[in-house]
Amino acid sequence: MIESTIVKRIIKELSEMYFQFTLSSDESNSFNYLSDALIGFLELSNEISKKGDFDSILISKVAPNFLPQFNSSLNDSIKNLSQWKLEFEIILPSKGSKWVKILAVPKTLELGSVVYIGKIEDITTQKFNEQNLQVF
Repeated sequence: MIESTIVKRIIKELSEMYFQFTLSSDESNSFNYLSDALIGFLELSNEISKKGDFDSILISKVAPNFLPQFNSSLNDSIKNLSQWKLEFEIILPSKGSKWVKILAVPKTLELGSVVYIGKIEDITTQKFNEQNLQVF
């Protein structure tokens, strides 16, 4: 079995934006792991990324018009223990509007907690191209 420190070192070298978060049985949510690429993309301070607060890291960045869809898709995934897959817009302090795709797989832990391991992809260029094609 590969040691988690080796896996973390490998992931750190990749430009992919990986995460792990846990939904506790008391309904509190927190990120246990954020790749350096994801911390940079989401423009997170070290303090916020170390706290792991789900709302500060992700919910606060979701564009308001996508928040209901975001919450609904996550709740459906939790309820059915199914893959969480969603494309949505986020608003970042410096970069402004970006489109992302989130892909995550849940696993039930002891005492009713659920852990998600997944990645976020920047699909802004793809969405921009789609919108330009619709104009023509």
